[in-house]
Amino acid sequence: MNKKDRIEILSEEAVVEEWRLAQDPSATATALHHLAGLYYARCQYSDAEPLYVRSLAMLQEELGAAHPITVIILNNLAGLYSEIGKYAEAEPLYLQLLKIKQLQLGANHLDITESLSNLADLYCLMGNYDEAEPLYVRSIEIREQQLGLNHLDTAQSIHNLGQLYRSMGRYAIAEPLCVRSIEIREQQLGINHPDLATSLNNLGLIYHTLSRYQAAEALYVRSLEINEQQLGAEHPDTAIVLNNLLGLYQSMNEWENSESFSLESTVESKQLNPNHPDTATSLHNLAELYRIREKYSEAELMYKRSIDLNEQKLGIEHPSISSSLNNLALIYYTTGKYIEAEPLYIRSLEIAEHTLGISHSMTEHIRNNLQILYQQVAKINSK
Repeated sequence: MNKKDRIEILSEEAVVEEWRLAQDPSATATALHHLAGLYYARCQYSDAEPLYVRSLAMLQEELGAAHPITVIILNNLAGLYSEIGKYAEAEPLYLQLLKIKQLQLGANHLDITESLSNLADLYCLMGNYDEAEPLYVRSIEIREQQLGLNHLDTAQSIHNLGQLYRSMGRYAIAEPLCVRSIEIREQQLGINHPDLATSLNNLGLIYHTLSRYQAAEALYVRSLEINEQQLGAEHPDTAIVLNNLLGLYQSMNEWENSESFSLESTVESKQLNPNHPDTATSLHNLAELYRIREKYSEAELMYKRSIDLNEQKLGIEHPSISSSLNNLALIYYTTGKYIEAEPLYIRSLEIAEHTLGISHSMTEHIRNNLQILYQQVAKINSK
């Protein structure tokens, strides 16, 4: 047992003892909240959820819905629901939080921006972009007024709005926001910070979509260099940028340029900890790299491992699992394994419809893939 594991066991024992010795409902609820936080940090979400729920109910009755401690637990539970894909459960909690803070602090208080951003982030995950937009805009207005035009929190809000417009396909509006986010982060953080790498990558995505390939390549390469230096070659953020760069070279039909970026330098070459929260993401990203390079057997294995880990961590109905199932089905479709592809598309679609809604862009994309599969099978059977 390593030192970290011993510390976690001691921490859990201390929290359980705190719970046992609690003399009143408030103390009991606080102990439950601490234990839930410990489980959340370990990605034991199914263990954390009922403790958050019980702690919240106790404190709402004992201290009131607007008490600062109650508000903290309300925010943590909303964050948990968002993390595990229970968006319908998260939304009313975030709305309640925003209402409480506005009543307590006023509509222009700086602390309101966190609630605005969290709710907007949730709406983005749900594909409700029109509802997210005014929340991001309001967050920028408050932070510019309270913190200034060049504060890092202001840059984050600008970055978020830029990504929203990119998701909506409004690239002419998204580009200057991304550029401004980069300028602030370079000024405040320096030229080698991972947050800057994120902004560079996202501006690269815009240029890639607009077929401005040389501009996109320069941004991807710089972002990749920063992440490799600051985070390491095995980090999921590094793999995401590498995936985008290889996708760019595919668009440019310049695969020879990609040979300098070895897959063995990514997460595959590391001993991945199955309990680490980023491992499933790393495997999914590596699968994408293999799929782009038409190494379908390797991609299939990575997708399956990613799905297994995410099912253990997030449950069997999460948008991340839907995405991996869709991509695995796409591999089977591409290699002519139509019988294997169909149930994966169907399950992927069911998860997306349940968690994201029937009109979400990801849901429509999966539904279209399933329809293409059926058309292909019908065409073969008609011969």
